[in-house]
Amino acid sequence: KEVALNATKCMCGLLKAHPHFNFHSNLAAFVVEKMDHKEKDFANEAYECVVEIFRNDIQGEISLELVKGIAKYAKDRRYKVNEEVLKCFHFLPLKVKENEIKKAKKVAKSIKKKHKAKAIEAEILNNEVENNAATLNKCHADALQEVILAYFRILKTFRHPHLLSVSLEGLAKFSHLINLDTVSDLLAVLRELLDENKLTLKASFNCIKMAFKTHQGPGRELQIDEKDFVTHLYQKLPHLLDHSKASTINLAVECLELAFVHRRESSFNRVAAFIKRITTISLHLPYLECKKMVDFSYALLLKYEPTQQLLENELDKVCAGMYDPLVGDPDHANSFATSAWEISLLKFSPSKATKGSVRDIVKLISLSKADAISHSFSKNVEISRKNGGQKGGKEKVFE
Repeated sequence: KEVALNATKCMCGLLKAHPHFNFHSNLAAFVVEKMDHKEKDFANEAYECVVEIFRNDIQGEISLELVKGIAKYAKDRRYKVNEEVLKCFHFLPLKVKENEIKKAKKVAKSIKKKHKAKAIEAEILNNEVENNAATLNKCHADALQEVILAYFRILKTFRHPHLLSVSLEGLAKFSHLINLDTVSDLLAVLRELLDENKLTLKASFNCIKMAFKTHQGPGRELQIDEKDFVTHLYQKLPHLLDHSKASTINLAVECLELAFVHRRESSFNRVAAFIKRITTISLHLPYLECKKMVDFSYALLLKYEPTQQLLENELDKVCAGMYDPLVGDPDHANSFATSAWEISLLKFSPSKATKGSVRDIVKLISLSKADAISHSFSKNVEISRKNGGQKGGKEKVFE
């Protein structure tokens, strides 16, 4: 085993050091196969090799060859492979580094200015830069097609549980590069996955994140209603109490930001339902995650001012019906029939950071009261002036 592991390290090192070696195709095929090895030592060594090549490859040709090899290997085995085999796609820098191209062109320009005799050299350098950029673009386009196709096949046909989360995470990363023709099909698959309710919590949040990113990216022109994904997000939030890992909660916060910060929600009832549910969940989360949720609630209260009604006393409200915390649709929760009383409990949190965030929310209450008093004062002053002008006498501002 030690000899085999050392041999694998040598092969990986050779591919990293000399990716354009005459037998690089053989080395690439060997490394791809080792990523699916049963022994973790072999799989990790090959995985780290591929990730490093993806990160450092400037021309894009060796990366494209590895992507094609990985896609073919996974397809031949009907995607019954280790998750690392497809997870390595996440490290593909599928974009042209414009700053490097501009920098190289500036070098070519300076050579031309300083040494007129070397104008030909500068022209050659400029052409090389443009050719390299065109080659890189082509390699990235071909690699993107292979990656999207592999992930899409897993979601639509080969729904292996351990690969769903990896595929959704990868699609979310490259969603802004997806072709408009495949957006509607992709969203239909994502909706179907969520409706089946068989995904893990992390996979569900990745699915929702992918849907919002697609809507706000290439799917913006299609005018598709996002309510289904907002509703699924609302239904998944209480499950955070069973999976209070920091990574899962951070993913949930990303989904919330995509749903309400990066886009404008038209329904204040829906936003209020989310604020109420978030503050309820915050009571049961660890300190750091609790602060993130409270901060997000504060952001929503600032952006959607009508939702600040939740900060009022329930006894001062006039509303029809009762709040339903168990309903699955946020539009039917009737959130304005209650108040965010959880904020008053969070004031006694042992965490100073959480207390600070709660104080910011409490300030909104005092500000809204001050605005109301100011408005009432100015209104009464205006009335008194009118009365004084008509009767010639002085009236009291407040009776």
